[in-house]
This record gives sequence, structure tokens and C-alpha cells, in this order.
Amino acid sequence: MSSSLSSPVLKLARPFLRGELEKINPKLPSLIAVLKSVGAGECWHKHGNFLDHLVDVYKILKLWKAPEPVCLCGLFHSAYSNSYVNLAIFDPSTGRDVVRGHVGEAAESLVHLFCVIPRQTLIHDDVLFKYSDLELVEHLELSEVSLRNAKEKGVFDGEEVWRKKLNGLVPENGVVVKHIKTGEEILVSRRVVGVFLLITMADFSDQFFGFQDELFCNNDGRLEFRGNNVTALWPGNGKPGLWMNSSSRTGAIYSLIVREEEILMEQRKRGYGSEFVARKERDEDIELVVSAAAAASAAAAASMRTVVVRFADADAAADAAAYHIATAGFIGVSRMTQRSDAAAAAAKLALFPSVHALSSYASLVDHKRKVLDAKEQIEARDMYWEAVSSDASKEGYLERAEKMLLGCIEKNPFVGEPHVLLSQVYLGKKRFVEAEREAERGLVLLLQWGSPWDKRMSWEGWIAWVRVLLMKSSDQSWPDVSWGILNLGLVR
Repeated sequence: MSSSLSSPVLKLARPFLRGELEKINPKLPSLIAVLKSVGAGECWHKHGNFLDHLVDVYKILKLWKAPEPVCLCGLFHSAYSNSYVNLAIFDPSTGRDVVRGHVGEAAESLVHLFCVIPRQTLIHDDVLFKYSDLELVEHLELSEVSLRNAKEKGVFDGEEVWRKKLNGLVPENGVVVKHIKTGEEILVSRRVVGVFLLITMADFSDQFFGFQDELFCNNDGRLEFRGNNVTALWPGNGKPGLWMNSSSRTGAIYSLIVREEEILMEQRKRGYGSEFVARKERDEDIELVVSAAAAASAAAAASMRTVVVRFADADAAADAAAYHIATAGFIGVSRMTQRSDAAAAAAKLALFPSVHALSSYASLVDHKRKVLDAKEQIEARDMYWEAVSSDASKEGYLERAEKMLLGCIEKNPFVGEPHVLLSQVYLGKKRFVEAEREAERGLVLLLQWGSPWDKRMSWEGWIAWVRVLLMKSSDQSWPDVSWGILNLGLVR
């Protein structure tokens, strides 16, 4: 059996694929029914309807192993409307008790806060846009050293450049923002800022495609919302969106927050000993995790020589090995510039880190990474689009498609669909070993992200198709007639 088909990540995803939502959370079917009853399925939202988007964001966060209150915030994340969209399916002045009754106090508090803060200002203008790509790379390297020194040596230096900058932007006791409607001041703790960064990554990965690039004139691929093209026609040409550079930068800042919080907790625990108490006013009961495709953003900008990673459990380590298969030694939305064979082997144990778990360790030696380059992101997307848009009836099509897809993967190896298409190319050429390898990589990446990069097909559709390719590769068979293609579908 393929390792990815027996992987814990597929086990986690299978209830979503089968619609067995009660196995994920016994209340989930009734929560979705509530959203249906207030018309969420009738509201337009980017590449579909609002209900599907809400459920998808929940699914992504769940696959990233976020805490349940954070996942439920994702399920209801714009239910009171917010600074980006007017989708108040619940009245914030009268419906908070209703929502609280469904999702609980912790989740509803996050939902409400998410809906009343100026997200563009808080997340992008005041944090994300304050860092250059190079600065993020350097600060992630420095932060890893600082975290190791704190854990292993009890060394704490608040004057380090990365810590001073982060604390200047997102201080220990949080940031004050203005309520988008009343103008009153709201304190947002640093941990909640981290949660909202994570939800934003899930939110963008589910909804962004080529239409938003046209709408905001995102020609440089950095998604900084500088353009204003209101004549863009929805849904556009369906190209994959240029959102991954932004996601890698957002994830890098999330990672900095996680590390700073770890260092702060370590310092306080050493100082207070048995008298240490988590501070509720800082929301220290909220768990910050880095896992799966969240790591595909949160570890994206790392440029580090040695990394100590903690896994929550044995399943997490198993998924790490599966993810290494998919990324050939990469972790996250980052492009490796140097890699030794030893580092490649070590990388098999480098995914699903949890900031609180200390059960497993691994070292990644001489790994060099950088933020996914915006230009390379564009070049990769264009090569992919050329491969899928070319005339398949012309002689040499498979050879040209193979060349384009290999080029796409070289520049952006962190999305699954190019691997899926390349697997089909190899099947068509009866190169079954290579087809199986690419199908493995594509499947794991799609499972880790929880959302499709090429949104012309659903995530579930991509998963089903790549599993067909994986099965046919393993069987070393592929149809020679068109009716044989249409006869495919069963997966084991």
C-alpha cells in the first residue's frame, strides 16, 4: 500500500472526504445546519458560496491541527460581517448569545473579535508590510537560535534585533485597534494576533484565485492590495491565484510570534517555578500550533543552519516523513537554495511541530530556505497554465507538458496539482515508477493544504483523481482508449 494512503494525514482527511462530519465533531452537522438555516448557502463568496467557504476554512484549520475553538472561529469567521465583507448572517447586537450557544464562549469570543477588528490594518499594514523578505529570513534564523538558547541554556536576551522588532509591532501585552463600527479601542492579545494570522492563511488559501489578482492588479505577485480594477469580470479565466508569497510571509511572522511566546513562557516558568500561572489577560490558554500546511507557510521563510523541531505524537512524525516525500526535502512555502544529503534525510522528521509538545526531536543540518519568491511564483503559475492550456492533440504535447510541469515544480514545489498532472503525463508514457512518485507527492501536498491551488476543480475532486492515478501507477496500467479514461473512478 502507498505510504501516503496509509498516512495519518489521509486518516484525518477521510471524514471530510466521506461527509462523515460527526466523526470530526459530533456537533458539526448541526452547526452547518444552523449556517444553512440563516442563508449562508445563498450568499456569494469569491469562488462559490459563503457556506462552502466557512466549512472549507474549518476543514483547513482542522487538517492543520488547530485547537477546536480556533477551527470553530473559522467556521463562523465572518458571521457578524467584518472589515472585508458584508455577510452579517447573525446580528452582532442580538445574535451573540445564539452563536455562543452553538460554538461555546471561547470560539464565539474569537468570532466576534475577528469581525470587529480592522484586519487589513492589523495584519497587513501594521505587521506584514513592515518586514522585507530578507528581514524575515534573517529573523527566523535568529529566532530559532534564540529559542534553542532559551530552552537549553536558560539564556534570554530581549535586546536581540528580531525580538525588539516583533515586540515593537506586536508587544507582549497585545495591540490596541479601533472597532470598525464604533471606533472604541480594543485590546488584541499577541496570541490572538497569531490565531488571526493562522485563520487568514486558511482563509486566503481557500478563496484566492486569478480573479482577485485581476481585481487588485496583483501583477507583482505580492498581494499588497494596491490596485483597483473594478471592471474585472468574475470568475475570470480560472488561473491559480498569486497568494502564496503573501502566505509565506504571513506564516513567517506567525512563526516569529510562536517562538517569542515560547521564549517568554520559558523565562517565566524558570522565574516563577511551581508558582507559575498562565495569564488569562494575555490569552495564554490559547494554544499556538504549527502543523501541516500551516507549516507550509509558517516555516516558509526560515533560513537556518540547525532547527530543533518538536512533534506532538508518533502520527505527527509519520506525517513528517510523508511530507518529505512530497516536498523532496522542503518544509513549507519556501525554496531551498542549498541542501546536503544528510539534511534531506533529516528533513523526513521535520513537520507537524507543536509549540507545547516535547516528545520527539530532530535536527535539520545545513538547510537553507527563503520566502517563496514572488517572481518565481508567477513563473511557476504561468508554466503550469501553459501545460494545461496547450492543444493536447498536437504532436509532442506530453513532452512539452512534462517540461513545463517540471519547470513549475522547480520554482514552486509546494502545491500538489503540478505533481498530479505530471503523474498523468508519466502514466500516458507508461513510466509508472515516476508516475507513482509524482502522485504520492501531489496527494500529500493536497491533503496537507486542505484546499486546491487550481480551484477549477474542488479539493475533493483533486484528491479523488490523484488517488486514481496513484492506484493505476501501482498497478502499472493505464487506458489506451478514451472510453477507458471515462471508466476510471474507483479508488482503494
